[in-house]
Amino acid sequence: MKELFLTTIATSSVDSLNPIGITQQFILQGMVKKPRHIWYFILTTGVVNMIFGYLVYYGVMTLINHGINSLVENYGLFLYLGELALGLLILAFAIRMFIKKILMRKKADETSHQKEETIIRSKIRSVTPLSLIAIGVVSTVSELTSAVPYFAFLAVLVNYELPFLLITA
Repeated sequence: MKELFLTTIATSSVDSLNPIGITQQFILQGMVKKPRHIWYFILTTGVVNMIFGYLVYYGVMTLINHGINSLVENYGLFLYLGELALGLLILAFAIRMFIKKILMRKKADETSHQKEETIIRSKIRSVTPLSLIAIGVVSTVSELTSAVPYFAFLAVLVNYELPFLLITA
């Protein structure tokens, strides 16, 4: 049990050194109306990590992986064509937005540009709890690919065959 405790401390210490997550939290802390609202982001990050930990520990991710592999084998061409079409649509939208912004800059003089920036800054004064939850979910899911210490810890946990409450703790 002492080994498990030391492994928990070591892997969680390494996994907590997440510069992107820490930076996100600092930026969001400056954007919330009430300081306690940052807990929506923090708790969401923890809950999403825990849910994916359960999925990995109990093998559900293996089933999902097999399902995705089956889809790619059977419908790979359609998936790749769909991804290509979506990518081209996003690229076209980005080019359109870029051109629109360039044309707007040419039309606007310096004072109206400064007024526009002031209006935009005043609109983004705070982040709502619901958006903090959404940001927490999206950022945590996108960073799961770099959670090597977390998944290494889960691999160690599998060897101990612990009950659900002890795994959760």
